[in-house]
Amino acid sequence: MEFHHSRSSLSFILLLFLSIHQFSYSTLQFTFISETATKNATYQYNSTNKNANQLYISNETSFLQIECMGDANTTSLYCQNNTCPTTVINMSTNLRILQLNSSHQYQSNYTCRSGVNNITVEVLIGRIPVISIANQSTIFVPKNGSFVLQTKVNSLPEAAIQWYLNSQKNFTTTNTTFPLLQIDSFNSDLVGNYTLVASNKLGSSSITFVVNLVIAPAIISHNVSRSYPIEYSNVTLLIELDNTPIPSPTVNWLFNSNQLMSSADYILSNYTEDGKQYYSLKIVSITRNLAGNYTVEVMNIFCTRSSSFVLTIGSIPVNRVLNGDLTYLINSTATLCCANTADPPVENIMWQFNNESLSDLDNGVNETLIIPRVQLSDAGQYTCTPSNVYGSITIPFNLIIHSPPVFNHTKDLTNIVINTIDELNLTCYALGIPIPQIEWSHDNEVLTDVMFTTSGATQIMSTLTVYVIENATYTCRAFSNITSSPGMTQTFSITANYTVYVILPTPTTPVIPPVSPVIPFIQDSLVFTALFCVAILFMMCLAIALAIVCLLQQRLRTMKIIELNSPQELSHNLEMTIIHPNDKFQTLVPKEYAMLDSLSESGIVIDVKVSEIAKYIENLKANDKLGFSEQYDILRQKAPEHDSTVGDLQDNISKNRYKNIYCYDHSRVKLTPLDDTHNDFIHANFVGGYNHEKEYIATQGPLENTVDDMWRMVWEYKCSSIVMLTKCMENLKRKCALYWVEEGRTVFFQIAVTHISSLHLVDYSIIKLSLQPVDYTGEKLQVSLFQFISWPDFGTPDSPAALLHFRNKVRDYHPYNSINPMVVHCSAGVGRSGTFIALDIELQKASMEDKINPFTRVLEMRDSRNYLVQTESQFIFLHDAILEGILFGYEDTTVTELPILIDNLLKIDPDVKKTGFELDFKALTSGKIDTRQFSDGNLPVNIGKNRSTHILPFNKNRVKLTMMPGVDGSDYINASIIDSYAFKHVFISTQAPMDSTICDFWRMIFERNVHTVIMLCNLIEHKTEVCAKYWPEIGDELDLDAVTITNQGEEQNDDLKILERDLKVEYKKLKSSRVIKHYNFQGWYDNRFPEDLNGLIELLDIANECNNEDKRAPILVHCSTGVGRTGVFCSLYNSIEQATFEECVNLFYVIKKLRLQRIHTIQSLQQYQFCYQALAECLRAIEEKDS
Repeated sequence: MEFHHSRSSLSFILLLFLSIHQFSYSTLQFTFISETATKNATYQYNSTNKNANQLYISNETSFLQIECMGDANTTSLYCQNNTCPTTVINMSTNLRILQLNSSHQYQSNYTCRSGVNNITVEVLIGRIPVISIANQSTIFVPKNGSFVLQTKVNSLPEAAIQWYLNSQKNFTTTNTTFPLLQIDSFNSDLVGNYTLVASNKLGSSSITFVVNLVIAPAIISHNVSRSYPIEYSNVTLLIELDNTPIPSPTVNWLFNSNQLMSSADYILSNYTEDGKQYYSLKIVSITRNLAGNYTVEVMNIFCTRSSSFVLTIGSIPVNRVLNGDLTYLINSTATLCCANTADPPVENIMWQFNNESLSDLDNGVNETLIIPRVQLSDAGQYTCTPSNVYGSITIPFNLIIHSPPVFNHTKDLTNIVINTIDELNLTCYALGIPIPQIEWSHDNEVLTDVMFTTSGATQIMSTLTVYVIENATYTCRAFSNITSSPGMTQTFSITANYTVYVILPTPTTPVIPPVSPVIPFIQDSLVFTALFCVAILFMMCLAIALAIVCLLQQRLRTMKIIELNSPQELSHNLEMTIIHPNDKFQTLVPKEYAMLDSLSESGIVIDVKVSEIAKYIENLKANDKLGFSEQYDILRQKAPEHDSTVGDLQDNISKNRYKNIYCYDHSRVKLTPLDDTHNDFIHANFVGGYNHEKEYIATQGPLENTVDDMWRMVWEYKCSSIVMLTKCMENLKRKCALYWVEEGRTVFFQIAVTHISSLHLVDYSIIKLSLQPVDYTGEKLQVSLFQFISWPDFGTPDSPAALLHFRNKVRDYHPYNSINPMVVHCSAGVGRSGTFIALDIELQKASMEDKINPFTRVLEMRDSRNYLVQTESQFIFLHDAILEGILFGYEDTTVTELPILIDNLLKIDPDVKKTGFELDFKALTSGKIDTRQFSDGNLPVNIGKNRSTHILPFNKNRVKLTMMPGVDGSDYINASIIDSYAFKHVFISTQAPMDSTICDFWRMIFERNVHTVIMLCNLIEHKTEVCAKYWPEIGDELDLDAVTITNQGEEQNDDLKILERDLKVEYKKLKSSRVIKHYNFQGWYDNRFPEDLNGLIELLDIANECNNEDKRAPILVHCSTGVGRTGVFCSLYNSIEQATFEECVNLFYVIKKLRLQRIHTIQSLQQYQFCYQALAECLRAIEEKDS
């Protein structure tokens, strides 16, 4: 019989009774006693157990006592092989073994004998199983992951092994010494307590592992980066986890990389709601010093997730003008200025008149509403509503139109004949707003006995009663206090008609004239006759003119493009230009449709050589761009008709942004089908390019319900480049869903899109993303999203320059030899998208074949997707962009290659005998300027405010001052709003003030929130005043109409040649003031350049610091005219900014862009060359400073 004991209380007592019949056998008792015995055991002698007994004793037992009891004379105890601890044991029946655990030498067969009977027990020294582990007792395993539980069992005899999961037998193992358990594809059913039980004859041991399913934290929603108004009392940043992470996560909040703890400024908390976990950071009180980068880190042993927020502090728009009643004279120009301060700047300004939207102005930020030649019907309630992300304010204006007095007489009452002594009522009618005053006078004496009657709000009638005695003249004067004019006068000349008695032979009856007043109508009749004749003559002229127009229109309707049999038939003698209705009075000029080799025999445009493109475009633009109109008409007529049955299916209609934009079946992009029907559809078509048939995918801007499809398409076709030519919102209308990830990681239909980096510039953004299906372990797809934001819907950019530069950026990432399609989309995916694709292809064609064919290109592209190049203006722009791309290229140069470029530009081209600088500057300054773009500066009321009549601001970006009621032109100053390379509205470039414009200069500084002025000229240069002194001496004040300027101090830096002033400007009407930093650079004269660039570099650093501190406050820069030295300064700033963001420069492009914002920026070849040399020096100084 065997017993198993734990090692803490192991006891073996073997009690053996051997009973022998008194006549034939003896009683035999064999006892084993250990230190920790808990039970007795008896071995009874019989024929089966005498040699089959085995006893295991733990090696931890301190002593073992063996007793053999039987017949006193014949009982003995002995052990086999003399391994017993004593040499004489046969005569003893009691043996005590000490320190049993020190050795195995006491393992033996012990025999108890009495007479002829004996019992043998084999005593073995063993051990209870001992389990050691290699793992931790608690482990976490991800779903579908694997784990191994490693153990080691030390046991004698060998232990039996069994694994249990949650007390249930589940697993067995054959290795009893190193039993391990390996689980693959771990899931929630396998979570629990894993117990290993090892047992042998001495006892058993066990160990338990706790295995949990680890769940990584996943952030599924969070605040987006945004600005908050300073008016907010508090802001809470909140994240939501889509699961309950195991083990519980640790959550850390950081502000600008510094860990946050709960404090007076911040409250950190978490809670669970509807089974979801939320963690929040409450910013107790909004202050500007709490703006910055906030990051939340959620981590457990499996991974760390993070989400970042960029918190900026701003404000809703604040009114900066004194609104209310605005009064203007009829026929004057009324200006309503919606000047406001907002952070961030306003995104839209909505104008209304008498609660009706002025839809023509709902197109962005129009701060000024100009009403030329206002009429009485323009009077009423106007409101402007500037809005930004925080909200909006409504600024009311009550426009009152005053009309100078005019007389409203129906007859000419200047000559009146009346009998003497008769009473005559003279009535004077006057109209005006406000109601005029009427004054009667006679012989320069004002009469007071007058009656007045008003009619409505505009008319007054005044009656003067006179008694005619003699010839007299009465004057009625209508006047108003709205003008300083004496008003209008009406003179009444009265001729007294006397009764005359004549004595004649016959008749004797006196001749008595009529007694009633005689009002002659002779003048009225003459006027009526003259007017009648004029009307007859006018009608005759009008009939003749209409006949001519009808003939011309009939000729226009019957004329069409001649289909020539050969190019040689094209001649100036063939026909004259078709008359456009708007040009019916123009002189006819010979028509030249294109160059001789640009028409095929069927009349379709064929290839045009690169050398002839400029002339070709010039001919198409002749006669009000008639050639372009004819070509575009052919494109309309030849529009293909293909089926679009899949896109018209009921299940797919909701996936189409516009009803009239069809997705042709034969060229549509097909997605991998899913389980449901028609889910292979996306509104996208392949468009062939210069290199292969599926070089582009033209698609619409994704809808909210097609974002997943967009990313499916990008992944399935491995599209590494996306060209986006629209904003998400345009004119307050949604044009495209925000389908990309601005930060962190988001899953779109099992495709994880991760944000890597963003670069946001004035005209475009470049966003780097990575794509990978959630269950895919292969290589990620790196995607570059290029967004061009300077292209209005249905319109064209102001210039091709920015788009061409943008295209170069796209091609830097997406080379021509790429086999994967480039995704191109705008809103509808036809207008802007088609123009970009055609431009990209034609520039490749020009590069490879030295010829282009935009007409045929668009015709072929429309076979793949309808309406590509959607408007005639886009078709014309396409040609202009191709020409400019061929002429200028706009290729960037790396910063390290700039010195090499300068050396090359200094070399003389042997063919034209000119340097590269000369050729560049000639190209830069070529081209025609439409003077209508400067019409505001050319107005007679403004012309005297310009230092130079050929340096005027563009209307589109001139600084508009608040209009002063009744003062025409008071909103004008010769100043332009200028963008930097990366940010909008960074500079105000302006001319030096004149004596007559100093007040306007300071009004501009205050109204435009200017804090820094950089002056690049001196007051006197070459003995000529080039700038009026617009500041006072130290401690003095300069009192102007609208503002007061105080000089609070000056500091001269002779080494840098910079004089720094602190000028306080106070705006009287608003009773508000601020201090302006004024930097006067004194080391730069107009006809020579600074000998030392350190001062100029210092000013560039100051400008950069000011822009970084407050992008809402433009930096005012001026020299004498605001284009030469000012242009150099802005060019250097923008180029350094480009080098900072992109590690490359493009001075030609930078200056071209500046010249599109202020005419004649960089006036001379010498200034252009100085820009390059100064830029190289500035970049070298920046590198040395950084190192």
